[in-house]
Amino acid sequence: SYTGHMHLGLAILVAGLGGFVGDQIYFYIGRTNKAYIQKKLEKQRRKLALAHLLLQKHGWFIIFIQRYMYGMRTIIPISIGLTRYSALKFAIINLISAMVWASITIILAWYLGEELLHALGWLKKHPYALILL
Repeated sequence: SYTGHMHLGLAILVAGLGGFVGDQIYFYIGRTNKAYIQKKLEKQRRKLALAHLLLQKHGWFIIFIQRYMYGMRTIIPISIGLTRYSALKFAIINLISAMVWASITIILAWYLGEELLHALGWLKKHPYALILL
């Protein structure tokens, strides 16, 4: 978008819808495959329990901020799908959250476009610098 190859609004819409659809898929995996998920995520039991507690304590707010929670990004939609939480309510909150996330991320990248292009150009000349990070 910064270089003019894509409209800023379209980039936000596509990224927001992508984030929304991904979380909806995780939600419905939890909703439709409860026994399989609980068996497969046996090692993630603590995270699933934490996600349930967070949902009980914070309600819709945890759905809104889950995409910013490192290590819980995938587990929270799955664990909410395992509960009786309203699918429609989850979808509405998830859509709003995805669009806010996409707006913040893409507008920030657009605003810092020149610096990002400069950094990418430097990394292209020095590809082994990533190993040092």
